[in-house]
Amino acid sequence: MKEAKRQLAAVMFTDIVGFTALMQSDERIARQKRDRHRSVLETLIGGHKGEILQYYGDGTLSIFSSAIEAVSCAIEIQKDLRKEPEVPLRIGVHLGDIVHDEEGIYGDAVNIASRIEAHAIPGSVLISDRLSEELKNHPEFTLISLGKHNLKNVQRKVEIYALTNENLPYPKREEFRSQPEKDEKTLAVLPFLCMSKDPEDEYEVFPFDVSQGEVRFDSDVDSTEAQKVDDSTETYCEDCAWHGSLQKIKEA
Repeated sequence: MKEAKRQLAAVMFTDIVGFTALMQSDERIARQKRDRHRSVLETLIGGHKGEILQYYGDGTLSIFSSAIEAVSCAIEIQKDLRKEPEVPLRIGVHLGDIVHDEEGIYGDAVNIASRIEAHAIPGSVLISDRLSEELKNHPEFTLISLGKHNLKNVQRKVEIYALTNENLPYPKREEFRSQPEKDEKTLAVLPFLCMSKDPEDEYEVFPFDVSQGEVRFDSDVDSTEAQKVDDSTETYCEDCAWHGSLQKIKEA
């Protein structure tokens, strides 16, 4: 078995938008677009010293030893596929460490490139923040930041950039759907209306649930069961809330 090789590479994913639906409606045109997609990539990726590692249906996985070559290639691919018959392609590129063996490539760089490509729109080229660092001394490339986003199975937020060369389209920030934030504890402080006529009962709270990131009042609790909380119990309220609903607080 061939020994695995670790290397720094620009990883590129491409994907034809709407290919599955097109196959169902017109298989001949779908195959025509797929074949054109592969033909263009084989010519341009090889010309930019890249390597196509895998075809998967309507998509490809490729690597480049140079970030500049990868970006230049991506722009040329989109420029060529605008011509008839047009192929609506998404491209995502990331720079990172990969492990390459006879079975394929592995590593966070592969996952990040794939997630970035999924955020692209037809005709666009999206790249990661790390790849954008390699372009700072190359003014021929024009970029626009689309903000930092949570990507599935990626521990850090990734700032995504869109290439705007050759009038390439790009998604608007509001079109992005980031993964939810990590489950972090937060404390909701809400005002309550005093329901007692006794001025000594000025501070009352009803049990509420803050599990699963939401604050929900317990509708089964009668107002007469509200528990009085004085200023000395503030820290205990927070601790109790994480376990479900507020209950009677012991004196500190």
